[in-house]
Amino acid sequence: MSRIALIATAALTFVAIAPTLAQAQTRTPDQRAVTAHVDFNDVNQTRFYYAKLQAAAHAVCASDASDPLTADADKACERQALNDAVRQVGAPQLSRLDRENDRADKAQILASNDR
Repeated sequence: MSRIALIATAALTFVAIAPTLAQAQTRTPDQRAVTAHVDFNDVNQTRFYYAKLQAAAHAVCASDASDPLTADADKACERQALNDAVRQVGAPQLSRLDRENDRADKAQILASNDR
């Protein structure tokens, strides 16, 4: 992929989630994640980049409210923003890491419900 195409893809990473976020909540995504120097064949770089995406999704979706319904909405917004960003990047290694993280989150929720 050419450098220009890669930068364009990176610029669109979070811009593409704007309609979803606008419908779910009244927040404006303003985070960007650049993929230009990420080697997705390197596990450490992929994990580091994924952590950046998680932080950006949190920054876009987190609110100051502390009630459970808002917290649930924030988590759903973060999950959707992260899924959309990973899909936009289109790196199979990043998608695999996202699926693993999603399964771990679901397992944790199920375990907490059993208590």
